[in-house]
Amino acid sequence: YNFVDLKNFTSYMSDKQQRKIDRLNERASDKNKELVLNYNIVNHPVKTVDTGYIFLGEAYYPTYYTITTNNGYATYFDGFFYTHGVIAKFDKEGNLVWDNSFELAPDYKPMKLKKFISIGANDKMVDLSFGNLKELFYKQIDAESGNVLLNDVNEIIDTKLDGDKIRRSFSDVSFWYKNYFIAHGSQIVTNKGEDRKRTIFFVNKIKLDK
Repeated sequence: YNFVDLKNFTSYMSDKQQRKIDRLNERASDKNKELVLNYNIVNHPVKTVDTGYIFLGEAYYPTYYTITTNNGYATYFDGFFYTHGVIAKFDKEGNLVWDNSFELAPDYKPMKLKKFISIGANDKMVDLSFGNLKELFYKQIDAESGNVLLNDVNEIIDTKLDGDKIRRSFSDVSFWYKNYFIAHGSQIVTNKGEDRKRTIFFVNKIKLDK
């Protein structure tokens, strides 16, 4: 399947970006050609359910920075930037049943490829969870229709002090059991009132009300 053929693949984009993709697709069609979008995807293991298969992937691209040296310029790898996740269901003959996409907003660019999203799937429901700077995102999708039944956001950690600003965060969110998740990592926090910078290491148990 071409990514362009997925119903919701560009839904994470701004309206302006989506219109640009639509125009490119129309121009290609007018010339009897196919618009191909090339994406790097971190694939999760395919989930097998009674009525087919659930695919989940995370789109990313490598980033670089350039510095000036005595000999000219030097370019260095600066980590992988993740843009969005795509989930799709296929029947047992490989036909696309439904698809959905959603924006990812990781708080850092990993130097090695990783999976930010945790997934649980059965014949009735698909549960997705992932975190960003200080929030846990939870999505519940109907496995038959692909409709999003629940789209919830919860704060991962409260830094407790007024005026706290999280400057950088490294966190992982993992499904634990039922509607419980574990978030763990570290945060760099600044506070003008405290006139200092501090690093917080945390492990949080999070309960979502489904």
